[in-house]
Amino acid sequence: MCRPVTLLDDCLVYEKFSDSCKFCVSPKYFFKKSCIDIPEQNLVNSCLYNNRRAECSKCENYYYLSKDLECIFGKIKGCLLYASESSCEKCEEDSHYLDSNQCFPYSDDLNCSKFDPNQNKCIECPDKHVMKNHKCVDVSKCTQIDDNNNCTKCLNNYYIDQEDKNCHSKTESNCKTPKPEVDQCEKCEDSYFLDESDGFCKKIVGCETLNESKNSCDQCQENYYPNFENSNCIERTATNCKKVHKDQDECLSCIDDYYLDEDNKNCKQVTEIEFCVTLYLESGKCKFCENPKYFDGKKCVDVPSIIENCITYASKTTCETCHEDFFISLDKTECKSGDKEGCLEFTSLEVCKECDPLYNRQSNGMCKKYSDDLDCLDFHPSEDRCNSCELYFKLNLIGKCKLLEGCETLDKKNPTRCTSCAPEYYLDEPNHSCEERSADNCLTTRPNEDQCETCFEDLYFDFGLCRPRNKVHGCTAYHEDDTCENCNSMMYLDPERNICKVVTKPVEKCFVYSSDGQCEVCKSNYVRKWNNKCVIGNIKGCSTYRAPNNCREFYENYFLEKSGENHICINYSKDLNCKTFTVEHSRK
Repeated sequence: MCRPVTLLDDCLVYEKFSDSCKFCVSPKYFFKKSCIDIPEQNLVNSCLYNNRRAECSKCENYYYLSKDLECIFGKIKGCLLYASESSCEKCEEDSHYLDSNQCFPYSDDLNCSKFDPNQNKCIECPDKHVMKNHKCVDVSKCTQIDDNNNCTKCLNNYYIDQEDKNCHSKTESNCKTPKPEVDQCEKCEDSYFLDESDGFCKKIVGCETLNESKNSCDQCQENYYPNFENSNCIERTATNCKKVHKDQDECLSCIDDYYLDEDNKNCKQVTEIEFCVTLYLESGKCKFCENPKYFDGKKCVDVPSIIENCITYASKTTCETCHEDFFISLDKTECKSGDKEGCLEFTSLEVCKECDPLYNRQSNGMCKKYSDDLDCLDFHPSEDRCNSCELYFKLNLIGKCKLLEGCETLDKKNPTRCTSCAPEYYLDEPNHSCEERSADNCLTTRPNEDQCETCFEDLYFDFGLCRPRNKVHGCTAYHEDDTCENCNSMMYLDPERNICKVVTKPVEKCFVYSSDGQCEVCKSNYVRKWNNKCVIGNIKGCSTYRAPNNCREFYENYFLEKSGENHICINYSKDLNCKTFTVEHSRK
């Protein structure tokens, strides 16, 4: 069965077999079938791409990957791409060349007699010079040279230096204090020791820490290992090692794209095998070939007979893995139907061999889902809890991701906290969360409290809540405590029972009745008399009366003026010289 390959954004290295991403472009890593941002605490500066554990796998140019999985700026001059801290894979092509995993400049050989710009190296040296490491070396003091251009015999009073394999005078170099009148040294430079048998200043090649009193090496350099018989250091021949054996010329692990050979001594480069979808990096052999092929030890070849529902083959007659919902028979020659949630590979109908990454294999062979929490970014199966959540989700006490409901703005320093909420929510400041308001019918609310500030019409305010009024028939205005304040016309208020009663004996032209049913205030232009009747008033300009001869309110263009115990209305509109009028000063 052919299944479509899923194209993943930000995927750098894609695995066809698993239909998943091996390496994502930094700063992302593969998690839950997509490339997502690496948590801030795992970010590595100058990283080129990351593996599925959110660890850096390869650094950018001029940086090497340290043991702590950090990208460190390299110190090998001219190195562009590092294999390790002390080993270079590629040099700057316009200025350096690669030799023995080190970079050497092209144009620093002053003794070169012929330089080829096309090859960017010296191709011919002058007389009494030989080519060593693409450089011309003076061998005028040598009387015999081997096939490797190393001196094997020198002129009198000269010796062969074991480091550069060339002839030097005893006092030519490394001698701090020469002996007078003889070609011998009395005291040597640092890191050199005096061989009293011949007076030479000698150095143990590859020695990091010299023991001058014993003329031996206590610690060798990184690319050397100790020779305990002669107390000196031997240069390592094992290359492309990530880790080396301290006291032997052996690799313990290899750099990326290399594997340990059968003797576990050298690292060999993994070569591409046609039709191979998964390589064993430890051995350089193919683990799985494209379907329907198998690895015969050297290459991927077609199987003689196709096994239905088999994805990868272990040999030409056996299956290694089956399609989803199928399991391998005991003899591995069939893929049988299975139906177990989360199982990728079956050993029998009832036992699952391999579970989906989101499931944990139980001792009974069943697959149990780690978590249904789809908003979890970092789930720890051993603890059965989530450690970090998506934005707008907060980790609760039992390790689940809870939605920050109603949250509009997150705290920049701590994105699990809310700083402002939606209108239907209020901010619970101690917990930095948004809680749904229980107070309803509010016209306006208090920002960080579950309380109303003002209420809609026909509701009254009661200690932060808006409550529906107890409707009083005929009531036209209410007090703050939801009791009736005024009744409509033809009704009067009974304050003790909080009801509006119908006037049994209505008074013509009465506007407001008192609690005993008597007329209290008459309509405009009318005044209440002692016999509980409303008659038209006789004070011109008065709209509401206190008593027959006493005005309470007046019409426009009139003002009140006290006359004895009463108030009368005076018209000032005919006073053409009046600019500003106030009741307190009558006229101005």
